[in-house]
Amino acid sequence: MRLHFDHTPQSPRGFSLLEMVMALAIFSLAIVALAEAIQRTGETSNIIRQDIRIHDHLAALTSETTRLIGMAASGVRPQQPDPVMEEGVLYRVRVQELKNLLNKDQVPVEGLWQVIISADWKEGASEQHLEQETWVYPPMLPRLQ
Repeated sequence: MRLHFDHTPQSPRGFSLLEMVMALAIFSLAIVALAEAIQRTGETSNIIRQDIRIHDHLAALTSETTRLIGMAASGVRPQQPDPVMEEGVLYRVRVQELKNLLNKDQVPVEGLWQVIISADWKEGASEQHLEQETWVYPPMLPRLQ
């Protein structure tokens, strides 16, 4: 009777130290990448929130200035508002009457106003600038009561 011995070593039942170190390295890289993505998402959210706030403030200033020009149609010249600094953003309003403007029939257009509102702020290390312009013709505005 012959006995047969199998000399092949059995596979190890656990992980080797090298496999554990490699798995931990890959896992830690994934965690660092995830943390970076979460941080960038938060920064982007803050930038978008600030951008919306600035656009809303520009729209409010445009509306307010347009109404002031409408009230000035009664003969009072609109005043140039002072620059306003709010939450790190400098808002400037420029109002000027457009002169020497002709319509398509080459007739001078009188009483047309240009309103330019700008916002300047610093985002990180770079200066940011946003400008909004509109023209106002007081006779076309609804009467304020």
